[in-house]
Amino acid sequence: MGESQTHYLRRINALLRFLTAFTLFFGLMMGVSAETFSTPATAPVNDFAGMIDDASEEHLTQTLASILDDTGAEITVVTLSSVRFYAQDIDITTFGKALFDQWGIGAEGEYTGVLLLVFRDDREIAITLGGAYGTDWDRAAVCVINEDILPVFRNGSFAAGLTSGIEGINDRIVAPFHTGGHASGAADSQGGLSIWAILAPLAAVIAGLIGWGLVRAARLTKEPCPQCGKPGLERERIMLARATETA
Repeated sequence: MGESQTHYLRRINALLRFLTAFTLFFGLMMGVSAETFSTPATAPVNDFAGMIDDASEEHLTQTLASILDDTGAEITVVTLSSVRFYAQDIDITTFGKALFDQWGIGAEGEYTGVLLLVFRDDREIAITLGGAYGTDWDRAAVCVINEDILPVFRNGSFAAGLTSGIEGINDRIVAPFHTGGHASGAADSQGGLSIWAILAPLAAVIAGLIGWGLVRAARLTKEPCPQCGKPGLERERIMLARATETA
């Protein structure tokens, strides 16, 4: 394919992205239902906000295709410019769910699709999971945002942040779910509390008892003796008689 043809295809692709983004914006501003959402211009990466270059987009596309082959889970990435253009009167979570449903992300009947939605200017991120995932996986999605994406975004590397987010979604959610595992950070397989949830209150009680003992000891060192008047009481325990054993 010649250079002129490649340039022409890129311009067509950019135009399709613009038309899709405009449809999303116009539909929400006119208050129409989510059915006005267009199908994505490119799948599974839809960089409407222009956050990544072509090479990074191709790399992400290959990564997502590999995850789809390994797990059957379809992950879609969507970047938009600003909340005020697309989700002015609704929160990003609601917008993400509407977009997820209208685009039909995930294999029909499987409900294992995932949407990674980024609003560039507002620095807002949402991960929408298919119905097959439970609330434990929602907590894992929060970890992906806070630990895998945001730290990289703060360094100004959007392509690396999206790549890290996709890897986090796969490692924390998709792959464990596919193999029958549990979400990281969730309760154990018996549904009980984690060991730290048990040890933390116990440690607090022990620390409290130690502190109370130290305070009592400090008070004794300041109290005067009732007989000689000198400060500093000392405790002494004397056994007058052993307790008798009962049958």
